[in-house]
This record gives sequence, C-alpha cells and structure tokens, in this order.
Amino acid sequence: MGTLVAECAGIYYIEDVARVRTTAGNVDALIFRTARADPPGTLIREEQEPGSAGKSVVASHLKMLSGFDYAGIPATGEKSTRWRPFAAQAEGGNVRLVAGAWNRAWLDELSFVPFGAHDDQADSASGAFNALAVGRAPGDFGFS
Repeated sequence: MGTLVAECAGIYYIEDVARVRTTAGNVDALIFRTARADPPGTLIREEQEPGSAGKSVVASHLKMLSGFDYAGIPATGEKSTRWRPFAAQAEGGNVRLVAGAWNRAWLDELSFVPFGAHDDQADSASGAFNALAVGRAPGDFGFS
C-alpha cells in the first residue's frame, strides 16, 4: 500500500495510490518501480511493524532503495490519533483526489474507517500526509 501526496498552497493532493495483495517479492518489486516513477526528492516512508520482522523488512527496503529518501517509521499510539491531522484537513476541504482508477476503492475504504474491515489506505494516506504536512523528523510521529 502506498499513497503519493503533494501539497500546493495549503491543498493536499492524493496523486496516486498503489494497492496490491500479493507475495512479498512482488510487493518489493512494486515498491522499487514506484520509487523510480515518483518525482525526484519524494519522501518514501514506511510503517515499521513491531518486532524483529518489522526491522528486517525496513533494513531490506533501505538497501533496495539506496539513493532514495527512504525511512522506516515505527508506529506509535492509537491509529485514530495518527489519522486525525489528515482527517481534519479532509473535513476542512483541503484534500483533493487526482482522478484515477483507484478513487472509488479508496473513498469506499476511507468512508468506513474505523468501522470497516480494512484501514490500510487510511494508514497510508495519513502517514504520507503526516510526513509531508507535519514535517516532523523521522521517528517523531508514528504512522504507517
């Protein structure tokens, strides 16, 4: 799951969403292709799952994404707390979607958060938003 967010004059644009359910190898290939396709200087942030498996994934992706601005960020606190800054901007009309095939599925999932079966896209969107808008140093704002 990946969300590309850009900001212009206080408006946040959800430019693209990559969402797949597949093998780890295919996910890694998608992450690498997406990083190469993103605009130069794009921050690439990933939630670091707890435990040694999360550390291993981040270490592997750090090597794979050598030359990119990549960091794994340990998630801290409640998801609903991490979602609030993004939700506030969306409710205030400061979030826009760039037209794409992913729009309907994205809106459907986010409209049911936190009561729906899935919240990966909310995690990804709020994490990307927090990295861009909040501008805290890596590790200071647990998100996914």
